[in-house]
Amino acid sequence: APDWSTPLPPHHAERFGRIVAAELRGDLVGAALAARELEGVLDREYGPLHPHTVGVLGTRAWLALLLQEDWAAIMRLHLRSAERRHNAQAPAEETRRILRNARAVWWRLAAVDRAEADEIQPELQRVSDLVEGVLPE
Repeated sequence: APDWSTPLPPHHAERFGRIVAAELRGDLVGAALAARELEGVLDREYGPLHPHTVGVLGTRAWLALLLQEDWAAIMRLHLRSAERRHNAQAPAEETRRILRNARAVWWRLAAVDRAEADEIQPELQRVSDLVEGVLPE
């Protein structure tokens, strides 16, 4: 099983630092862009299921939630993150948290665009079944 507690290698410190610095100064858009860039770099270096790549995808989902700009996109990002964590055999607690966030986002989306929420609902159900069907209670 992969080690989910291993820190990023030093050659990624500058990119990760940009995410943290942007978030600390309240620049969530900048933090999200820096996270997207780092995710791409990590994906190319380690692959999409590596703990570093999956971790940054989760960071992107969290930042998107804080931005509250496009509930459908936020929902899809959370579902992708939960499914990827499941496929990568990531620790269950964080995967469940991301899935809970996805459900909460679904309700926010339903409040502003019920048709879009209904369109995404089968994907939410599929990922919920996938994650909850394998993870212990």
